[in-house]
Amino acid sequence: MRNQTFVSIAFLSAAMLASTAGSAWAISTQTATPTGSWTLAEIDGEEVQAERVPTLDIVDTGDVSGVGGCNRFAGKAEIRDDEMSFGALASTKMACDETAMQLEQVYLKAFETVASWKLEEDQSKLILADTQGQPVLVFGRTTKGAAITIDIPDATEQAQSQSSTYDCNGTQVEVTYINAGSVSLATLTIGNEFVVAANVITGSGARYAGDRFIWHAKGGADATLEDLTKGEDAAPVACVVAG
Repeated sequence: MRNQTFVSIAFLSAAMLASTAGSAWAISTQTATPTGSWTLAEIDGEEVQAERVPTLDIVDTGDVSGVGGCNRFAGKAEIRDDEMSFGALASTKMACDETAMQLEQVYLKAFETVASWKLEEDQSKLILADTQGQPVLVFGRTTKGAAITIDIPDATEQAQSQSSTYDCNGTQVEVTYINAGSVSLATLTIGNEFVVAANVITGSGARYAGDRFIWHAKGGADATLEDLTKGEDAAPVACVVAG
């Protein structure tokens, strides 16, 4: 019987961080709860438009996490009936472009004023309001991703994966390397884009091509990202592992 390895790739809309210490979670007595994955739609009544839209994930333990537009954050929320408050939020310290950093600052600051929550009747929107009942943050429910399973006939070991976050001249790129037998893939999350890239033989490091991007991992903490739509004369962007 031939050896087979199955590679399963789950396409998730947001990544979870380890929780930080904080106040205890109080279970809501309402039938509906704000748990789930959410994508920011409005701040103080203004529609949010960004290359990387902020997100919020809430689990039933009270742990919250998400992306602020540049950095990942995590913390605790306390919910009792329709009341809601957030503890201190810890975040990574990567620098991005000025627009993304300003959005992130406003977004994270807004959590300090949240006093209540409610869902729209169809539960497609989460509204976080202040003490006066005025909406502060409005989220749309994040669409769940798909899963793909690949049968690799000649692989003799289980697939191995490793994830890293890179800073590519102010743009955050999340990369997951997947290896099984002779198959080598890399998934790239660049802003709101998700790309699956296949390894191309190269004499220096590992080069992955997918969609319009070429990702060249040179070993260690160095890599480059090339966007083929920028033209032949455009130099690849240097990337380093985010600290």
